Amino acid sequence: MRVGLRYVQPKGRYSLALLHGNHLIDQEDNGGIRTDTLYGQESYKDPINIPIYLSTAETKYRVLDYQIAQTYALAGRVDRDSLGRLLVFHRLSWQERSFKFSDTEPAADSLFYGDFQTDQRGIRQYTSWTTLSNTGEVLASWSSSGGSSISFQGGIEHRLHRWNNEVNKGTINNLLLLGELDMRWKDRVDINGRAQIDLGDQAGSWLAEGAIGVRTGRWGALQAGLHLSQRFPDLIQQQLVISQRIVYNEEWAKPQQQSLFGTLRIQPLGLSAGVQTSLLTNAIVFRDPGQPEQVSETVSVNQFWVSHHLKLWVLHVDNKVSAQSSSDDRIRFPGWITRHQLYYDGKWFKKTLRTQIGFQARLISPWTPYGYQPLSGQFFIQDAGKVEWNTQIDGFFSMERLGFRAYLQFDNIGRAIFGWKDTATNGVDIPRQFSTVAGYPQPEIWMRWGIAFRFRG
Repeated sequence: MRVGLRYVQPKGRYSLALLHGNHLIDQEDNGGIRTDTLYGQESYKDPINIPIYLSTAETKYRVLDYQIAQTYALAGRVDRDSLGRLLVFHRLSWQERSFKFSDTEPAADSLFYGDFQTDQRGIRQYTSWTTLSNTGEVLASWSSSGGSSISFQGGIEHRLHRWNNEVNKGTINNLLLLGELDMRWKDRVDINGRAQIDLGDQAGSWLAEGAIGVRTGRWGALQAGLHLSQRFPDLIQQQLVISQRIVYNEEWAKPQQQSLFGTLRIQPLGLSAGVQTSLLTNAIVFRDPGQPEQVSETVSVNQFWVSHHLKLWVLHVDNKVSAQSSSDDRIRFPGWITRHQLYYDGKWFKKTLRTQIGFQARLISPWTPYGYQPLSGQFFIQDAGKVEWNTQIDGFFSMERLGFRAYLQFDNIGRAIFGWKDTATNGVDIPRQFSTVAGYPQPEIWMRWGIAFRFRG
């Protein structure tokens, strides 16, 4: 859920925005633990069969945030482009993220817990991360009547992080330099770039990316870009505490990424295509059943896709085919994925309410997908469990008018149509969820819905 309120001064010299978000994923019956040791200690190396559905286990992930944003116009207006503008931004935000896994039911075999059993509450993992950000930026822009423009936005941001995983608590102070550049020439050529440099406790993290796009009127557009980055590892990649015991505590080299990408759109034919090639160095992955590992070698990842859109009166047909490859099996994904959409798009009630109704089908090529470790909330590499070609069918409905939008989506509706079933290791019949995670079944049918609206006065 996200709500917001924005005020703009009648003369357009000042605006104030208040935003609040509260996102909660609360899941029970969330998948089993694969071995009695979690991380393969020699004294408890034999696996223990635990049901996939754990009625006493719970995973809860929450993101809570508040934000105040102010904009001052020293020249021009805050809510309208003009030939020249000079804006000053200030944003103050607070965010709290927390991840919790717990299973209060004692195991049938007491050896399962071993040294992890520190009290009678069973096994648990809790991590929280709170961030207070204070940002100030300046935007200077100039536009011409012929469609050319240039703008530069730069500033500084201070982030104060506090984290807690029951055993260790810490504070991180980050100071970041921010910069963005956007240029346009006669509505034909676009050039944009963005940079971020960390000067605080995580100095050495940085990001730089840019792109250039060329439009040829109604015929289409061509874009090419570059992405370079280096970052600090995430907290969960560095250390994990289970039932107040440190399972691992690692210091990794900073992961790096260099990517080249390009896209082509041919408007009259409804065709689009894209390609991206990336080099990943010091990537961090998780091994079965959840131990982190760093890939010191440089891994090459290549992706290509092509899509086509066809409109037949109020019916639309979208088709997309993607091909992917990796030079290292520790960075893995299906080689081929196709997505097909058939939907109705029209206006109801005297052509005032835009409505979409349709289906989406995805076909995924054979591969050995990642497993899932509910204790850490991480996907890990597994050597078994290869899946063959599989299909997922979803249904959706959405409507939109002015500032109001609502949607409803049924994931894996194919199970209801065709009656697909599968069987868990404990003999319980469960619905066949065509997920990219092996051995991690979801509830029978996911239903997602959302409402968004905007008031103007």
